[in-house]
Amino acid sequence: MNKEIQLQRAKSLATTFLHIPMTSTAFSPVVVMHPFFESAFLHDKQGIFNAQIEEARYDKYLIHFRDNAINKREDLSDLLALIRKSYRLTYLLYMMKEKIITKKECGNLLAEQWIIIENLSTDTNVRKGTVLSWIMVADKDKLMDKAELKKYNAFPEVLTVYRGCGTTKALKGMSWTLSEEKARWFADRFATGRGGVTYRAKIKKEDIVAYTNNRGEQEVIVDYRKIFDVERL
Repeated sequence: MNKEIQLQRAKSLATTFLHIPMTSTAFSPVVVMHPFFESAFLHDKQGIFNAQIEEARYDKYLIHFRDNAINKREDLSDLLALIRKSYRLTYLLYMMKEKIITKKECGNLLAEQWIIIENLSTDTNVRKGTVLSWIMVADKDKLMDKAELKKYNAFPEVLTVYRGCGTTKALKGMSWTLSEEKARWFADRFATGRGGVTYRAKIKKEDIVAYTNNRGEQEVIVDYRKIFDVERL
């Protein structure tokens, strides 16, 4: 597809997302659910206003946002970054459904966002298996820098990996780590009530998608269906 046409179609889809109604939360109007806005309190030339109350003013704001934010994006990565993290996977899903991007392009866009999105399980609109299928076709140089790729290539045939979870239900995730200490840190971070859990497992090199140490986490992205010898620490 012509890149200019592709970008225009992606902007049109983003505009559709822009007009999704705000969903109230327990903390509204300070906090709302919306693909672009975190709060119902927005700022225009007249000052701050509550978009959930002043509908006519909000409608004008949406037009201004479309023209001066969405339509000014110069590429797909820039456009995706405009959308709130919790909605980016859904946006990618709809770009795939509308045939705006190929699976390879989707994987590469996801690769750029991997560290930023962080908790992939929070998007109920996109299945974990779908996300895995996207990231598995991404170019390695989109997932890893030269140092990370060098370490990835030097991995033995079987690795010991660790995962820290808030609950036992989160065991089968794509993000594991080479560090037991870091896994325990994640277990404590996501713990609710009784505390988190830490697992140790094995994974074959051929089932590892990538290695990234962007935040010092020694993360390995794996095909979670292929982990074995799992034990709780």
